[in-house]
Amino acid sequence: MNFHSVSKHAFTACLFIALGIPGCIATDGTPVDFGNPSVSNLDEFAEVRRDPQRDTVIFAKSSNLGQELESEKLYAELLGRSAYRDLAKYFLHAYRDDLRLVDPNSEMVLSDIKTDSLGYRQIRFNQIYRNLPVVDCQLIIQVNPAGQLHLLQGRYTRTPDLDDISPAISEDEVTRIVTSRLDDGTKVDSLQLVVFPNESGRTFLAYDIQVNRGNLDGSRIILDANTGQELRKTPTSYTGN
Repeated sequence: MNFHSVSKHAFTACLFIALGIPGCIATDGTPVDFGNPSVSNLDEFAEVRRDPQRDTVIFAKSSNLGQELESEKLYAELLGRSAYRDLAKYFLHAYRDDLRLVDPNSEMVLSDIKTDSLGYRQIRFNQIYRNLPVVDCQLIIQVNPAGQLHLLQGRYTRTPDLDDISPAISEDEVTRIVTSRLDDGTKVDSLQLVVFPNESGRTFLAYDIQVNRGNLDGSRIILDANTGQELRKTPTSYTGN
């Protein structure tokens, strides 16, 4: 990015602040305040499907999911600038109660934005909780070629409510636990502290562990970070790279 590009972005940020527009995007990563827009339930204007166990929205579709927000000054401004990431985050914030999320602005972190050959944009978010990844939880919001949010889909969990995110078992201890249960020659390839939601939506502080044996297929193991209990084990293809 050259000096003129930096100056342009800095000017835009300063202009937002000077105008007092709520929810402007901070350049230092500070959480955005989108205010408290008044909206109805999603199922009043969209086709909605929910996870029967978690009660989270796994699918929502409408010709314009943002129709109730277009009268909001900030949303209209973002729409005019084609600021699709921030439109998606504004939408998630506005319907946070429906989505069963306390603060989607901090819980849903942008993963990527892709545009297909027809002009549809897929804005992908990964779920985190107190800066820990939530295992296998993502949301995708799709923007149609006209620039309207029209589709939400994915799998995620209600905002977890963990009292403590300090594990009772250290990384060294969990490595010993895992290797003691494995065949000779199998090693821990990677290990990460995460939040793990089971099928019913109950959440655990856990370790996400990849094990392998040379270039053979390995396993992904989820262990409770406080008890050492195995919560899930799935085979994985390991290339050795």
